[in-house]
Amino acid sequence: MNCLTFLIAGCVTAASNSANGQANRFQFDDMIYTVPDGWKKGKQRDDRVSVYNSKDGFRQIWLMKSVDRPKTERRLETWLNNSIESTLDEKDLPKLKNAMADRKIKTPSGQVKMTFQTAGRKVRLGYAHLGKQKVNLVVFESRLPRDVDGASSLAKILKEVLLPFCLKLKYVSEGERPLLGKPKRGELEGLFFGNGYRYGADLNAKFTLNFFLFSKTGRFFFGLPKGGGIPSFDFDGAVRKQPDRSGNYQINDGQITFQYADGSTKTKPFERSGKSLKFGTVFTPATIPADGTCYQGLYQDLHYSEFTPGSGVTGSVTSHRSIKFSRSGKFDTRRFSGVAGNLSDSANNTIANFSSSKKQPKAQGSYEINDGELLLKYSDGTKSKRSIVEINKSLIFIDGRQYLKRSKQLPEK
Repeated sequence: MNCLTFLIAGCVTAASNSANGQANRFQFDDMIYTVPDGWKKGKQRDDRVSVYNSKDGFRQIWLMKSVDRPKTERRLETWLNNSIESTLDEKDLPKLKNAMADRKIKTPSGQVKMTFQTAGRKVRLGYAHLGKQKVNLVVFESRLPRDVDGASSLAKILKEVLLPFCLKLKYVSEGERPLLGKPKRGELEGLFFGNGYRYGADLNAKFTLNFFLFSKTGRFFFGLPKGGGIPSFDFDGAVRKQPDRSGNYQINDGQITFQYADGSTKTKPFERSGKSLKFGTVFTPATIPADGTCYQGLYQDLHYSEFTPGSGVTGSVTSHRSIKFSRSGKFDTRRFSGVAGNLSDSANNTIANFSSSKKQPKAQGSYEINDGELLLKYSDGTKSKRSIVEINKSLIFIDGRQYLKRSKQLPEK
């Protein structure tokens, strides 16, 4: 068991910035990065964003959410020194070592740590930039056999992909200007919804609703906020925490431009018709329940999908959550999930069946609605704050989940 770890240090001021208007320049948390030619920006998660090779899809670079340096020194050392068995040929390791050690690292604040690790059929090259305030971690990951088994291939990747990518990184904590500028006062305010589509695992298009929340400060948020009231939504916090969903908007010459905090920009034709907006589709104002609103009846969030055709598996996955409200201010909730299907051979003959289900115990308590916030007070003393939006009396959204009013409980079997 071994791990190869290198420390490279430097303190030379970084080169001047590229223009903010570059189409392949994005921001994630503290880091501003440039997507290399032949690579694409992937989807963002809460704590990371990926850049992947569009030619093979087996190589990707992860930019991790930055952490405060004083709080992470020990954890970083644990990560760098974690012993993982290497599958590389011992005689090839010097090539990788030289590739790491011979490259000059230019960074405003001094210290870079690098690590090489392999585990199973994956290989990782890690780059940790230790700034004065923040630690920023970048990880190259590959599942290509020639990368997993050969240090020569990794040395080439290090020189031609990872280091050039990392050396172009800029850091907001070190004085780099964020890609998103200050907003200009806008003319829109409130929450709007419009029709949209998404594709499930069965490759069928599914109807959905898209939401945009606007502020007259010039900020917007795409989606439904969670964890609290919508009227008091923190747009500035969303810009920091969800840059791929929030930013600034401007309306000029019949067009609306969305400038996302991650550097993306989208422009669409824009029209107003009474209280409704049109950009791509028609967006209608959503209703924020009045303070003290009480609902009556059973509301359920149902999800159903079938296995991909031709996969050798037929069947479906079903899950639903339910919440039953009373006008007296009481509620109870239930959750259920289940899967059932058949396994088939190449001649489409069934060779096995399977099924499984899980049901959570009922929870109950009292609820209040104030300032667009649903406060659930459970009988065990715990509390939960959730956003709530009303499309009509039969359809509400709670913390971004769609709940449809039903006449009776769905069967839990």
